[in-house]
Amino acid sequence: MRIQRYLLLFVSVLCLSLTVKAGVPGEEEVKQAVSSYVKATDTKNVSNLQQLLSSNATFSTFNKINNRFSQLLAEDYISSVKSGKIGGWERNLTINSVDVNENLAMAKIELTDARLIQVEYVTLMKVDGSWKIVNSALTVEKKK
Repeated sequence: MRIQRYLLLFVSVLCLSLTVKAGVPGEEEVKQAVSSYVKATDTKNVSNLQQLLSSNATFSTFNKINNRFSQLLAEDYISSVKSGKIGGWERNLTINSVDVNENLAMAKIELTDARLIQVEYVTLMKVDGSWKIVNSALTVEKKK
């Protein structure tokens, strides 16, 4: 009887650990899409950005340094990356959380460099089998 309890406990823990390790379906794909978006911005890779962004994507920024709010559409974001107003330097990416609900996902990320901290909420939708960024809302501030 005692052996059966231990065996049942072992099997339960094993099943739970496999479930946790497997994660949520689509989570790794979302993480990859977010990482690719950050890398494409950092390296000014406009062609990759065009593939990753929905044509109707919006980017909302609150800059805590100058206390200003701004919004860009996807085409303006891409133009700003291309011209060097946005991106062009490497940042450290931390994906704090990912929530996937079938074809909709939200990722909370943190980007840091030597001077700045950026906290960003990225919304993605799975369109024709690919995750596309449809919205980004972020704050940027100086490191303390």
